[in-house]
Amino acid sequence: MAGFPDFEQSRKCLYLPVDHFRVSGLALYEIAEEFSLQGGELLCVDEVHRAGNWSRDLKSIADT
Repeated sequence: MAGFPDFEQSRKCLYLPVDHFRVSGLALYEIAEEFSLQGGELLCVDEVHRAGNWSRDLKSIADT
């Protein structure tokens, strides 16, 4: 699509399955912050309702 970056082969996009055992103990905000510091642009969060304080973290991510 015109105007949209091609994230298919990019490290600027991260798919984050919150229900995965390696992710479940981490704060969404901290993951997003580190991803952004490394040049990330698109964070796709799956099963967000399984994260503790998910609504607070998503608001903080959007506000930042």
